[in-house]
Amino acid sequence: MHVGGSEIRVFPDGDGGVGFEGIRLSNGMASARDVETVRSAIMNNPELRVDLIDKARSAMSDMNDHNWGNSLNRAQR
Repeated sequence: MHVGGSEIRVFPDGDGGVGFEGIRLSNGMASARDVETVRSAIMNNPELRVDLIDKARSAMSDMNDHNWGNSLNRAQR
């Protein structure tokens, strides 16, 4: 997600939760404040969470359906 000129990675944390971390871009690293802005927006808005989950599932399905190498474990090739 983007906050101003910053980008924040949102990801499943492996324990059923959500993780957040700044991504380093050419203009610098996202601040802790930017990360907290995204975390707060997602955790306090159930509709936004559902929308993000739906879009992530759709993107994963599209990548797998179009044989972009994501339907196979590349480590086993």
